[in-house]
Amino acid sequence: MKAYAHLYRPYNDFDVYVEDSSYVGVYERIINRALKGAARVSRVIPLGPKEEVLEAASNDNDDGRKKLYIVDSDLDLISKPRIQRISNVHRLSVYSLENLVFEKDAVDQYLIFSQPSKESTRCIQAYDYASYEEGLERSLGLYIAALGAAWRLNLRGPAFAMDPRGLSEVLNGHSVGPDKRALRRKTASVIRAIKSQSSDAEYKQSKRVVLDIIKKRNFSANRYVPGKKFLIAYLNGMVVKSGGDAHRQQAIISYLAERCTLSFDKKLARRLRSLARP
Repeated sequence: MKAYAHLYRPYNDFDVYVEDSSYVGVYERIINRALKGAARVSRVIPLGPKEEVLEAASNDNDDGRKKLYIVDSDLDLISKPRIQRISNVHRLSVYSLENLVFEKDAVDQYLIFSQPSKESTRCIQAYDYASYEEGLERSLGLYIAALGAAWRLNLRGPAFAMDPRGLSEVLNGHSVGPDKRALRRKTASVIRAIKSQSSDAEYKQSKRVVLDIIKKRNFSANRYVPGKKFLIAYLNGMVVKSGGDAHRQQAIISYLAERCTLSFDKKLARRLRSLARP
């Protein structure tokens, strides 16, 4: 893929490397809209899992070419207030790319697009962005915070694996929102697992750090609840519940990406524009 990047250098003013090949086109559109014509990135290069992207960035021989490696933050977002900095790496200020595009205006436009038989105001009522976000903080948010505490303590294993389907209300085969009862049970199970594999004191300290990060950085639930596993699935499910059209997850993300403004990660836009300067 590095060789592939060299082939496209005549069409790129600087090189951008990402993780997943599934969203190369999404990144290309987001990046070029942020650049506003100041530079051109015709091809974004996927390198694989985050660890491989970070390794490539760390081992990058400085050949004078401007480059940016972009990775998801995942649970690091809420569990690690200080993380190793690599100068040519940008960690998204959200859990993942799916969260980056999940802005209210973009979601509202998708609701209108996916329910063509209804007037706009009724379409938007199918997924009340603000109330869903508030509900997420009180249910999924607490569960993800517990996982963040485990992640901070370097705890891994089946006890900390996410089960989106099992933690969601399902209607006619579609996830339509968090299952609060299942989430309470699962969150309690995660906390017990943390304490059994570390200690009560370590759990409390780790939890305090996670909640402090969320509060100090003013993170809304839509920024740290995994977008791919929950947010996009719930949006699609609520549209179907309201009588609208179901779409594949990649199509939904692509639609949202065309309309997002990078309001969740303004630093990314600034870094891209700085690379466009001579």
